[in-house]
Amino acid sequence: MLRRNLIAVLPLLIVAAAVRSEAAEPVKFATGVDAVFLPLVIAVDKGYAKQRGVDAAYKQFASGAMALEAVVAGDADVAMSSEISTLGPRAKGAKIKTVARGAYSKDLIGLAAISGINGAQDLVGKSVAYPKGTAGEYYMDQYFQHYGISRDALKLVNVATPEMVPLLARGDVQAIFAWEPWFSRARSVVKDFKVVEMSGQNGIYTMQFLTNFSEKFLRERPEDVKKTLLAIGDATRWLNDPNNAAEAAAVLSRVFKVPEADAPRQFEQLKYRLESPEVLKADLVRAGGWLKDKGLIQSADVAGLVDGMLVPDVLRSVPAAVVNQ
Repeated sequence: MLRRNLIAVLPLLIVAAAVRSEAAEPVKFATGVDAVFLPLVIAVDKGYAKQRGVDAAYKQFASGAMALEAVVAGDADVAMSSEISTLGPRAKGAKIKTVARGAYSKDLIGLAAISGINGAQDLVGKSVAYPKGTAGEYYMDQYFQHYGISRDALKLVNVATPEMVPLLARGDVQAIFAWEPWFSRARSVVKDFKVVEMSGQNGIYTMQFLTNFSEKFLRERPEDVKKTLLAIGDATRWLNDPNNAAEAAAVLSRVFKVPEADAPRQFEQLKYRLESPEVLKADLVRAGGWLKDKGLIQSADVAGLVDGMLVPDVLRSVPAAVVNQ
């Protein structure tokens, strides 16, 4: 009799243990070091994840691309990264999916330079640093096309963004295509440093930041996926409340070591929206085409690559009143 009762109860115990295991397992966020990643930070630090029943924590990496690498490697569940940083790994088979656009900006990435460079034509013959295969190069090519400048007319230097400020300070390059926080850091060490043009001026480029989940997280923990989206949605609404702007800038300064004087400007450069707009697919296909033309991805079907990466139904599974769609 006892044995029969144990056999009957055992499946229920296994299910209960599995539920407890999922609830207890933390959700790991990976972030870069700038204002883009505030939705993930706020979801944790303001307690929204906990309120939604998720034990979440975040870990910083040097960039959004490196944060996404942590997800690809299985060391994190969620990361935000630019469209260029996301499409490359996905084309190589990375087990990641884009559930939403988490933010966008017309004012985060741009061209900056030392004194004497005031516009596109002033770049001719100059040494210009750019980060190959990133949104920086993507914007640079669109900038050159817009102003009718050939890459051959400049001395282009491919370098990682953290190395750009020392190059400018030494005079090895005269201009850089980069983004925050590197512009703010350059202001403090490079004489006569200035931002010449931001990407949204003249409608050249709007930078997209995607909210990416690992396929394993999506497949094995669907309830935590929903709770995580709800928490990020809560954080996004908090960031969009004008009454919280000063506190958001303070969080940005504290968490990512952004100078207090620069934090409000960096925060204002982002538009936070947890959504999956129709324009997103077209933008991603265009970015994927650029990557393919550069030989940075080998996908024969860019539109198919994007279709396989986007999973808007995941966001639709969350009440529309909670997230921005």
